[in-house]
Amino acid sequence: IVAIIASIAYPAYQEQMQKTRRSDAKSALMDAAAKMERFYTQFGRYTATIANAGIVATSPQQYYQIAPGTIAGQTFILRASPFAGSVQAGDACGNLDIDQAGTQGNSAGLPQNTCW
Repeated sequence: IVAIIASIAYPAYQEQMQKTRRSDAKSALMDAAAKMERFYTQFGRYTATIANAGIVATSPQQYYQIAPGTIAGQTFILRASPFAGSVQAGDACGNLDIDQAGTQGNSAGLPQNTCW
C-alpha cells in the first residue's frame, strides 16, 4: 500500500517542486524586462547585449539562464532556459519567454496559465 501511495505522491511532489522553482525564472524575466525598458528610456532602443542593461545572465536561485531571444530596434524577447543537468531541465514548460509588451510564453506551447 505504501508503495502505491508513494508512486502517486512522488510524481505530484516533483511537479509541484518544478512549478515552485519556475518562479525563479519568472521573477528574473520580469526584472530583466524592466531593465530593458529602462535602457530603452535612456537610449531610445533595446540592447542585444543584456549586460549593457544590467541584466544578470542567471536567475537568482541559478536554475535558469537568462538570454536574449530576439532583439530588433523596438522589440525584444528575453528567454529563461533551464540549465542542462539541473533539476529544472525536465520541466514540461521548457523555456519561458517575455517580450516588450509583457506577453509571456513558453517553448512547449502550453497555455500561459500552466507555466506562468
